[in-house]
Amino acid sequence: MISDKSELRRHYLALRTSLGDTSKQAAELINTLLRLPEWQSADVICSYMPTRDELDVTPLMAAALSSGKGYALPLTLSGAASGEMVFCLVTTPDDLSVGRFGIREPLPHCPRLTCAQLERALCVVPALAFDTDGYRLGYGGGYYDRFLKNFNGISVGLAIDACMSPTPLPRTEFDVAVDILIGERQVIRTNEQ
Repeated sequence: MISDKSELRRHYLALRTSLGDTSKQAAELINTLLRLPEWQSADVICSYMPTRDELDVTPLMAAALSSGKGYALPLTLSGAASGEMVFCLVTTPDDLSVGRFGIREPLPHCPRLTCAQLERALCVVPALAFDTDGYRLGYGGGYYDRFLKNFNGISVGLAIDACMSPTPLPRTEFDVAVDILIGERQVIRTNEQ
């Protein structure tokens, strides 16, 4: 069993690369998400732009916008408040450009959302792996944990079986679990455990 986060990151990065095309699994996880009551009641969907063999969640933009919901993507902030991000409303891929870390981010004209505007939001959180308690293994920057600490909406993780840790992932007091974990075989509401 690997207990060091940096070793686990290397393990899951290599594993994800070896999996090849995961578009079928991603589509099935997204379909499960779209059927949840938490998706139906959300007025804003916060998501991410996939990178490094992450699950392709880009179909969520069309699903959100066609349902009359706002769709937001993260913008990482530089400067004194490093390690922080905000979510900005986007309506088309043309609202994005390559930002920090080589990930497409919202352009400056995209409206930034406040915590109050995200109270009825659902946030799809990326990860290298999740455990069944909803804790995630990210890339180590802490952006999502900082964001989730003050987020009052519903957070969701999508995980294919290969990226579900059979044992609890290492965690610190700064790590924040997602509220709902959608796997290939089950939906776990971690706040009900």
